Order: sequence, then C-alpha cells, then structure tokens
Amino acid sequence: MRKAHEILEKHPVNERRRKEGKPAANYLLIRGAGTAPDIPKKFQEQWKVKAGAIVAVALVGGVLKAVGFEILSVEGITGEYDTNEIAKAKASLKALEEHDFVFVHFKPTDAAGHDGNAMKKVEMIEKLDRMVGYILDSVDLEGTVITLTGDHSTPCEVKNHSGDPVPLVIAGGGVRIDDVEAIGERQCAKGGLGRIRSKYIVPIMMDLMGRAEKYGA
Repeated sequence: MRKAHEILEKHPVNERRRKEGKPAANYLLIRGAGTAPDIPKKFQEQWKVKAGAIVAVALVGGVLKAVGFEILSVEGITGEYDTNEIAKAKASLKALEEHDFVFVHFKPTDAAGHDGNAMKKVEMIEKLDRMVGYILDSVDLEGTVITLTGDHSTPCEVKNHSGDPVPLVIAGGGVRIDDVEAIGERQCAKGGLGRIRSKYIVPIMMDLMGRAEKYGA
C-alpha cells in the first residue's frame, strides 16, 4: 500500500488532476487487508491430499492460497450474475482428474442477497442448481464425496450477512442417509447431521473419503 501511494502520488494523471484543481487519486482502499497468519500445516500437509480451488473472488482465492490450495484458472467465471456455471462445472470435473479435493465457490447468490433482489436470488439458485446437477450427473458417487453448503446466510430483507444456520448436504462415499429429500433451511434442520460447527465439515468428508486418521484399536 505504501509503494502504491508513492507511485500514484507522482503519476501523470494525478499531476494533471492537481492542475485542474481536483483531488489526487493516490491511495488504495484494500478490503480485508491484514497480516498473514502463521499456519503450521497447509491443507495438503494436514490431510495428505492434493487440493485445488475454482474461485472468481480474489478474497476467497487469497484465503485458499494462504492455506495451500492450487487456484485453477477458468475462462468465463466471475463472481457476478453473468458467471458461466457450466464452465465452472466442467472445470470442477477436470480438476478432479488430478486433485483429491476440489473447492468450488459460487458467489452470485450472495450478491443477490446483498442487492435485496429476491427474484434475482431465485435465478442464481437455479443457476447453481444447473452447475451442481451437471456435476452430479457426471461423477460416480460411490467414489466421490460432494458437500454443498454456504459460509453464511444473506437474507434479502436485511441485505447483509446474518447469523442464521445454513443448509448442509453430503452425498456419496457411502454416507449414511436420512429422510430429508430436498436441500433448504427448513428441510436440513430436520436432517441427521443436526446442527454442527463448520470446522467439523472437512473431517467428516475426510472420514467418508477414507483419509481420516484412525484413533484407538
């Protein structure tokens, strides 16, 4: 940020703006800036898997990169309403050919919540549904574990994140099934997983993948 300020301060555009009596645009406002945490074990080292990520949002990609994921470039995907969901689905399947664990991020549903646009949110959920459906139709669930969830709720009525619990569904890998037949807040509240903390999701997945360390006899 200091270096950017030094460069922008002397930039010809800002010199011209000063002559025109306009304020200089000489600083960067960075969202979520901070100090990189000390991570003793990267994701691959901890779980002994090759991990890749398909993301279009720099902040999410940065977090994943910090914990050791390989960020995979995909043409046509964005964090906005125009993202190509099928391109993301196809890239996910290709990534599974060389990676043991693939993280796929879908942002537009959250964006619609922030915009307070309920109909757009429905449209984006349908887009997400097409992406997930494409993946489900193309993988062998006997040898693949798929988890679908969100990091938070973004209700249209508040246009912001909320502390409401989010749905979580796990398919494949011989997972023990319950009576829930649809994914949604109300349906998942009745599911066999109950209400769990997010830190337990990856260990549950690794157990289903046969990669969790066994304790005891």
